[in-house]
Amino acid sequence: MKKILILLIMSCLGFSETSNRIFSTFALKKGNTLSIYAKSTNTVLLIQSETTNGSTTFVDATGKSLSNLGTAAHSTAQSKFGSSSIGLGSSGGIGIATNSDFAMGTGDFTVDFWVYFKSLSYQWFIFSCNDNFSDNFFSFNLESSSKIATHLGPTNEYKTFTWDPVVNTWYHLAFTRSSSNLRFFANGSQVGTTQTSIANITAPLLSVGCRLFITNVYEPLDGYLEEVRITKGLARWTNNFTPPSAPDSLD
Repeated sequence: MKKILILLIMSCLGFSETSNRIFSTFALKKGNTLSIYAKSTNTVLLIQSETTNGSTTFVDATGKSLSNLGTAAHSTAQSKFGSSSIGLGSSGGIGIATNSDFAMGTGDFTVDFWVYFKSLSYQWFIFSCNDNFSDNFFSFNLESSSKIATHLGPTNEYKTFTWDPVVNTWYHLAFTRSSSNLRFFANGSQVGTTQTSIANITAPLLSVGCRLFITNVYEPLDGYLEEVRITKGLARWTNNFTPPSAPDSLD
């Protein structure tokens, strides 16, 4: 009877057992008050840093296996939240195996993170592609000191946004696709115009903080990252917003 009541309430609220929200706990409390605790399934990657200086172990909050591609390590030299951030070093990055969670298709997504630049050379935030650069792009990079670029899908759908960051400053960057509308935000403000994106993104092999070609690391980020998050099926922001003021959670 309780399950029937819960499912009825879920239906009235517009949720279903196959929707993007999983209801993990149900509790009927005294006074016939129903409490429903929900967990979002939209976050498919969340890499954070709150650990010992020099640690080379990285953890994804969604449970995916991560590998250290070189000199990447947690560092207490800089941090946005807590005591440490992800330092990529001179030839470092984080590897993530191919996973169907990263198959965005032509749907909505969000890639967001905090970044601190030590220099403004050509460097990657997130990179994916096969070994001969002909397929499966899901990549975001600083192309010059005044240009951000995205590379998406099997045809390398290439878009650029003019932006002028400075070194030694934390920035919250977000790339969102809503329907076919691709936007770039820096510290919550949209940069440039909304661009059209129709790329069909299959399940890529990802690297964070560098470009990985076969087993070699190229163009690593010269700086630090925090709160690296990929969201599937949801454009978290389509208008200007206030950047997160605390570490992300699986919301």
